[in-house]
Amino acid sequence: MRYSDIQTMNVSEIICKKMFGGKFIRHVFGISTIVFSLLGTGVFADEMATYREIIEREIATRQDLADLIAMQNEEFDTLSTSRARLQKLAEITGMNFTAEDAARPVNRGEVAKAMMLVFNIEAGFMFYLTSWERYALRDVQQAGIMQTKFSEFQVLSGMQLVGIVNNSAENAEKSVSWGQ
Repeated sequence: MRYSDIQTMNVSEIICKKMFGGKFIRHVFGISTIVFSLLGTGVFADEMATYREIIEREIATRQDLADLIAMQNEEFDTLSTSRARLQKLAEITGMNFTAEDAARPVNRGEVAKAMMLVFNIEAGFMFYLTSWERYALRDVQQAGIMQTKFSEFQVLSGMQLVGIVNNSAENAEKSVSWGQ
């Protein structure tokens, strides 16, 4: 290979020519480069963009909660619409979430109840009897997932919501490992 040839080639062509010397390998390398670059703009990019939007929000919404639960359960791409993710959360939790409620701010009580039902956090006697959000909040605070001294009606930021969902997932993993 001459120096003038190297100046006109891109890096992948140089590597293929030096190591393999064939056109077939260059085509395979080029196609794989295109495929991997397209993966970065597909479903995973949508999920990460949604995750970033949630983190940056001043006040988290019910739709944000539904999106995070779908991400945690690895159903974000199978439940392609936001309405489907909200309906799935309503099915899991038994709470009445409609499409009109998607933009409403989510409060600590709703999040606590969702965490109790989605991640199977150990329920206290009063939550077991009533399924009220105030008792869900008490049990979630007792598990160390949320901070104490706040009411059930306080709204959350996106960053707080992400932290609570992550803490709940970690707590669920720990409880599974305790049972083994």
